[in-house]
Amino acid sequence: MGIQNKIKGRLFRQIALLCNMLVVTATAAGATSTSTSTFGRYHALVIGNKDYEHLPALETPISDAEAVAKLLEEQYGFTVKTLLNAKRIDITKYFNELRKNMTAHDNLLIYYAGHGFLDQKLTDKGREEGIKCKELSAKDDNKYCEDIESYWQPVDAENNDNSYWISSAEIVNLLKALDSKHVLIVADSCFAGAMLDERNSEANLNRDDDYSEGTNKRLRRLHKKKSRNALTAGGKEKVRDKGGDGHSVFAKEFINALRENQDILKSHSLEDKISPYVMAKSNQMPQHGLIHKAGHDGGDFLFVPKHLQGKEPEPDEEPEPENDSTRGDQRSKTIGQYIDHGDGTVTDT
Repeated sequence: MGIQNKIKGRLFRQIALLCNMLVVTATAAGATSTSTSTFGRYHALVIGNKDYEHLPALETPISDAEAVAKLLEEQYGFTVKTLLNAKRIDITKYFNELRKNMTAHDNLLIYYAGHGFLDQKLTDKGREEGIKCKELSAKDDNKYCEDIESYWQPVDAENNDNSYWISSAEIVNLLKALDSKHVLIVADSCFAGAMLDERNSEANLNRDDDYSEGTNKRLRRLHKKKSRNALTAGGKEKVRDKGGDGHSVFAKEFINALRENQDILKSHSLEDKISPYVMAKSNQMPQHGLIHKAGHDGGDFLFVPKHLQGKEPEPDEEPEPENDSTRGDQRSKTIGQYIDHGDGTVTDT
């Protein structure tokens, strides 16, 4: 009896261990299946710079950043890192974290609200050369004139000293190094539009009238291809810091558009939604386009509300074939040298 009890005890322990292993495995599998939606994981770095050490203070960047971060988390399921009154080292350090941690399954949005600067590097002689270069680039897509550098200015930035600024070239290098399939820069700062590729941006954005296939097929196409786009509060001009009921003009309309959205939304559609309202209240014109030399491949960043995540866009309905018959679906079709009349009868041609 003692030996039998030992055998039974050992057997029960083995069964209990096996059950625990099955539970752990099932739990891990469940966590994996729910942590990544059909569209991949969504991450955001949201930066709001208001209280500057050497430059004039701004009014709304922190309220803008906090509202954007909350909306992305609650309505779209983003994992958000928020940096408020960030110094250059704070931003570049997190850039390095993104380089290490982003994967091909990730979508990344970087939102920046703060001071910006445009450096026209051409001298008088160089300006003439730049004009000639742009004339050539209009005829040759491979010709590109890198004559303008734009910057984000962290809170430790000094006037007339770019030692603590973040250049558009640094941002482009980050985008090239990231494994993320889709990256969208949303910049609410002066001169932010200077980072966009002006040559043929619209031709590369896959506008709704660019394809004849159905909407859901276009979404799958855009999601499959890599994207590196930017949505900016303006072009190469200054933009307003307020005017949006506690937010900037641009931030208010950006937030409203995302809050009201209930469908899968392409990033380039945001420009169409917010531009009329921003332009009616200011002298700035929001812009959307691809970022030059950052690895764009024809895709687009998709905003997917929580209730649609995990769902593949359904195939578009095939158009019903024309029915020339007078009897419902009693259509005839030719099979080889025979005609199938659809009613069970086949005749020789």
